[in-house]
Amino acid sequence: EMKSTEPPQLTYAIGGAGAQTDLVNQFLPSLAPLIERQKLRLTLVAGRRSDVHEQLQHAIQQHRLESLMENGLSVLYQPEMDSYFRAFNSLLAETDMLWTKPSEITFFGALGIPLIFGPPVGVHEHFNRRWAEQNGVGLRQHDPRFAADWIKDWLKDGTFAAAAWSGFVRMPKFGLYKIAEAIRKTHPNTP
Repeated sequence: EMKSTEPPQLTYAIGGAGAQTDLVNQFLPSLAPLIERQKLRLTLVAGRRSDVHEQLQHAIQQHRLESLMENGLSVLYQPEMDSYFRAFNSLLAETDMLWTKPSEITFFGALGIPLIFGPPVGVHEHFNRRWAEQNGVGLRQHDPRFAADWIKDWLKDGTFAAAAWSGFVRMPKFGLYKIAEAIRKTHPNTP
């Protein structure tokens, strides 16, 4: 039996439009004590958006959490596409829970990462959320002001573990290979 000595990693990925940035101010005060006591690691993903990065830095300062930076609290910001994708993929490799809106990132549930969903933006995100929930990997966020309470409960009662397993077992994988095979069948001379 292997036990991790690291606290669970919660990754909060803000969508490309930055629609969920304001939520950070709601949940940071609740999660700060868990981060301080080394019961949780939190990475806020600004992606490639400098304005979102600045807003996240401001939220951290506003809640006086600078001392936690790189000590349980971090921000992922990479303005260059290639370096951002490398950094984000590396972060996902150690992510235990992914909090985001139900965008295309929903498919990361197939990696065995439980998904916490913020409010959907657009009809396609409503469908993505429903699909992830039906597959057992998607969990709707509760009141962000009390995030520490429901996150602790879901860690303790196995909700996250069940969602991770459901996503890994039930969600489709190898889509890229299926697309490549379909192209080869319809266009046999394609390399």
